[in-house]
Amino acid sequence: MPNVSSLEFKEIFDVSVSWDKNGVGTIYFGETSVGNQMYWIKNFKFTTGSLQYGIISFFDIEDCEHVFNIYKNAKKLN
Repeated sequence: MPNVSSLEFKEIFDVSVSWDKNGVGTIYFGETSVGNQMYWIKNFKFTTGSLQYGIISFFDIEDCEHVFNIYKNAKKLN
């Protein structure tokens, strides 16, 4: 059974995003470190609550820049 986490939109302060030359990328909501991001990528892009509490991540997003811009525009409205 999959794990589901949520975060109040107004409580999201730290966001990290990266995408490759094909536009496929990852968005991390919550405070992350480079070490944790590398761990997630190395370990089949799977996150666990024991690694770092309060992180919600979306992996393998097609046109990640576009999705990130949707987030930024929505954040301006709140």
